[in-house]
Amino acid sequence: MTDYIKELYFREIKPAHGPLDFSDIPSCAEACQAYERCLSALPEDAGENLEGAVFDWIEACNQACFARGFQLGLQMMKWAAP
Repeated sequence: MTDYIKELYFREIKPAHGPLDFSDIPSCAEACQAYERCLSALPEDAGENLEGAVFDWIEACNQACFARGFQLGLQMMKWAAP
C-alpha cells in the first residue's frame, strides 16, 4: 500500500497533472526567500550539503502528508458510504 501511495504522490506532482504551484501563496514565497537568504549566508560547501538534506527532508514530509491525506480521504469515503 505504501508503494501505491508513493506512486500516486509522484504522479500528482508531475507536470502532466498540474503540479502544485505555491508561488501564488505569499507565505510560501516569503519562506522560500528566507531559506535562500539563510543558505546564501553559509559557506558554499555547507550550503550544498544543507540544501540537499533540506530538500530530502521536505520530500519525505510531503510524501507523509500525502499518504495521511489519502488515508483520511479513504476513511471519509467509507464513513459517507450508505
